[in-house]
Amino acid sequence: MPLPLSSSYQCSKSGWINEELLLVWLQYFGAFCKPDPKNPVLLVLDNHSSQIALELYDVCLQNGMIMLSLPPHTSHRMQPLDDAFYPPLKKTYHKTRRRWIVNHPHEKLSPDELSGLFNITFMKVATVEKAVNGFRKTGIFPTDSDPSL
Repeated sequence: MPLPLSSSYQCSKSGWINEELLLVWLQYFGAFCKPDPKNPVLLVLDNHSSQIALELYDVCLQNGMIMLSLPPHTSHRMQPLDDAFYPPLKKTYHKTRRRWIVNHPHEKLSPDELSGLFNITFMKVATVEKAVNGFRKTGIFPTDSDPSL
């Protein structure tokens, strides 16, 4: 199963995010979303140590990305997608992966195949409604007076 078009795969030796990977992701995200200072995007971050490098803030500032870092040890209550989005994503991904394992016994799941399975899962689960509900539950919402939000 190939990677979705225009996707990118990066991994650190530890498997955890670090400053270098976050910088690569910010550049990729910026090229994809095309934010600018007149049309910014908000990035809600969990205050991980990888997110505090000055270079990252400079990239965000220059490219219209506003970084909102949640206070330490509060992300379990404040992360908008933790309750509304990640649980169904994890559950659906595990089902999709189990189905792949049953259909491909004794085969190793490659990064390309893993990305493809994740893409299938994400497309099934990701909805605007789930995202909006997650933000609403945590109290993070735009101050725009548009009642359709």
